[in-house]
Amino acid sequence: MKAILSQLSLITLLSLNIIMPIVASKAIYTTPAYVRCLQKPHGKRYTLNTQLISMSQMMRGLGRLIFYRATHKKKNLDQPIKLIQDQLKEFETWLLREEHNAMIAIKNKFNLNNELWNNCLSDIDELKNIYRTAMQEAHPTVNHDESVPVNITNTFKILLTNNAINPQSISIKTVDTPNKKIQMQISITTGSTVDTIDNRLIISKYYIPISIEISPAMIKQTNQQTILALCAHEIEHILQHHCLTRYVLKKYITHYCSIDDETIASCPEFQKFIQIQEAQAELLSAIKNAEVAYSLNNYRKTEYYPRYLYEEHYYNTSTITMLWKLDSWLTWFHHRPSLINFFA
Repeated sequence: MKAILSQLSLITLLSLNIIMPIVASKAIYTTPAYVRCLQKPHGKRYTLNTQLISMSQMMRGLGRLIFYRATHKKKNLDQPIKLIQDQLKEFETWLLREEHNAMIAIKNKFNLNNELWNNCLSDIDELKNIYRTAMQEAHPTVNHDESVPVNITNTFKILLTNNAINPQSISIKTVDTPNKKIQMQISITTGSTVDTIDNRLIISKYYIPISIEISPAMIKQTNQQTILALCAHEIEHILQHHCLTRYVLKKYITHYCSIDDETIASCPEFQKFIQIQEAQAELLSAIKNAEVAYSLNNYRKTEYYPRYLYEEHYYNTSTITMLWKLDSWLTWFHHRPSLINFFA
């Protein structure tokens, strides 16, 4: 009886999720109750759960398409198209705000005073600007490992170029990663010193080329959609300078609070911070490009990221994908030749 009631509750929540976005004005990134129910416990029945979410999103998109076509003349479809683009922008703003809030939680956790915190943020921003400028130019020490399949290297080069990064400023190499589940990762090399007079932490402010490290398992990957999804994930980490931010944060906490890296990395506030950055790596890249969104959505339909990305993340990925598909359909209706005046 309990199981039946639980299933009925889930069906009710699922139905409301399909209907409510058409008639209500909730934030597009708000996670519905049924998704929160599905992802407990994490990783259990993941593929079945994502299929339910995918079905919900399909109906949700269809409902919005019918609603917009019924309430807008063909010549006015630019209005819901703009609304969709605004909602994608809203997603981006929310993700950046979540990262900011997570950083404040870390500040409070380790009791960094305002002066130290402002110095930390200043170092992060300055280092980001140095890297941002340097990545527009080729670097003499950069190497693209020839053992990396051409299709993977080319995918990286296209994504880097599309994001105003010179491919010759980033190294691409194969590495036998200790964690066999990691297909690829970003590696940075930077440093710091301590002023012996006033014990002030000094972060090194110069560019050493970032490396994209690819595992042997990824070398064997042949599915181009999966390759695009995973490559886009890593490129967004580079664009958002996630590794730099983590590095500087850890250095400040280690130096001024006398807390070791392992303790910092394992605390709930820092784990939440990493989880948000991992979500950003996919959602921000999906917001910018429909093809990337489709690839990430297909990949996450069957693969979760242990400890960080589960059903809630798939719901967000599939929402962005739904918005891109809706944008495509409405754009087609808006610009199609008026051979039939139905709804026009």
